[in-house]
Amino acid sequence: IVKVVDKDVVNKLSGEKVIFSDLITKINKKLIEQTRTLIITEKALYNFKEKSLKRRLQIKDIFGITTSKTSEEFVIHGEVGEYDYHYKYKNFGDIQLRIHISYMEKEGFPY
Repeated sequence: IVKVVDKDVVNKLSGEKVIFSDLITKINKKLIEQTRTLIITEKALYNFKEKSLKRRLQIKDIFGITTSKTSEEFVIHGEVGEYDYHYKYKNFGDIQLRIHISYMEKEGFPY
């Protein structure tokens, strides 16, 4: 799924191949929902607020993903030094799959 990619945003990706892009709901530490553009490339996961890059997490630094059994919420866990990303998205399985594919490609494993 590649839905929402603005030219100005794509230019900030340094030529990386976009695997997934869509509007998503980020849930902040105060549990306030915020609309963001989530982009997954073969190298990293990007969190944009409109055209402004807020966070970049390298695929290799993703420690795990926790999903809710009762809602559309999920958390992407970063390695040491990275805080967790709390999101809500109706098809979070798509995001899990894209992260998995990016990780496997980066590590040179067949998926």
